[in-house]
Amino acid sequence: MKLHIDKAKELVGQRIDCYKRMFGNYPLIIKQREDGTIYTKDTHGVCCDVPEREDDFNCYHFDFIVSQKIDEVVAYYKSENVSCKKCISDTDDYEDHIAIFSYGNLTRERIMEKIKENNLCVMFFEGSIREEEYKKAHSELN
Repeated sequence: MKLHIDKAKELVGQRIDCYKRMFGNYPLIIKQREDGTIYTKDTHGVCCDVPEREDDFNCYHFDFIVSQKIDEVVAYYKSENVSCKKCISDTDDYEDHIAIFSYGNLTRERIMEKIKENNLCVMFFEGSIREEEYKKAHSELN
């Protein structure tokens, strides 16, 4: 799909991305200035006005809208005894992400599968995870 002004009006505040990133620094967030101008902001903070028509120069291609399903993913992880926390960023400079403190009943691979399915960011706190795994292993021996 190509991003033009009519499509962008529907997507203000959302992020768009491509399956195969060729040009540009994706994901892009679609924003609106106080004067009503709609523009995109890339991962480096570069802003670009959205063109009027889809055949205009500088039209961004995108394949999907990044859906932030953090609450659903955190609920799933907690149901599997994963110690985690949702971290919401107050600025546009950082992505919202999930902090993982222990694996619970899941493996690191399964946690990453769920993150990739939902196009989310994750941060693993390895010290906490190792401590939790150590406690789990020693409690099984006793």
